[in-house]
Formats: sequence, C-alpha cells, structure tokens
Amino acid sequence: MRRRENVVQRRDGWSRPERVVNALAFVAGATVIIRTFLLDVPEVFPAGAELGEVIYQLGFAYLGAWIFHKVVVEVPRRRQQKRAYRAIGPQILRMSTVGQYILDELCKQAKERPPESPTSENLSPILAKINPSQPSITHEVYAKPHIFTSHGLVRGS
Repeated sequence: MRRRENVVQRRDGWSRPERVVNALAFVAGATVIIRTFLLDVPEVFPAGAELGEVIYQLGFAYLGAWIFHKVVVEVPRRRQQKRAYRAIGPQILRMSTVGQYILDELCKQAKERPPESPTSENLSPILAKINPSQPSITHEVYAKPHIFTSHGLVRGS
C-alpha cells in the first residue's frame, strides 16, 4: 500500500519549516525570559553561569534575527502576494467562467437546459440542435467580463 503524503495545509498557513522556525523563536524567547529570573539563583554546577550566558546570548540573537526576518522578508512578501492575487484574481475568475458561459450560450441557442455535468453524451444532443450557419455569440466572452456566481452567469459592464 502506498504511503499517503501529507498534503493538508494547516489553517494558520504555516509550512513545516515556518513552524520549526517559529517554535525555535518561542524557545529562544523563553530562554531569554527564564534567564532574567535565574540571575539571582546560585550555580548548580561549575561554569553554569557562563553556559547560561551563552544560551541567553544565542536566544537573544535568534530572537533578533527572527524579528528582522519577519519585518524585512515576511511582511513585504505577504503584501506582494496579496497584490498579485488582487491583480491576477479577476483574470483567473474570468478564464474559469468562460467554459460555463459558452455552455450556457450553446444551450440557449439549442433551447435546452445546461446539463449538471457536461460530458460528450450530454452535449451531443445539444450540439446537434444548433444550426452551424447561425452566428456564434461566444465572441462576446472576450469583449466583456463575465462572472459566474451561484445564481448563474452575471455579465459585467
């Protein structure tokens, strides 16, 4: 049996490396906070204070790098991604609705209802009813934007 790959994305949108980086940032923050409370505690073993100071400095440096990464890399990348989705979204929606629009227009010409799932068996009788010499109306698809909603096709202005 083939092993199923993990393709489900978490609701928070973080990938596995992002979760690891964020978890390490949490651990680094915890070490910085814990160190401040342990300053007055005597050493449990020799050179414990020096080891604690090294861990504190590493945690503090990691936190600084994590914040820098979030501010300099992540925030601009997410802004750019949102702008790209806003710019590309209407074109993708338009391209995805063209097929439904063409099907609706063909069914309108044949005076038939569009089938639930268009297959060659469903479309053959519809296409047989259309007069090939009749002018096609599908050229309007590229002239005006169209949006297909749950209520049907809505022509844009």
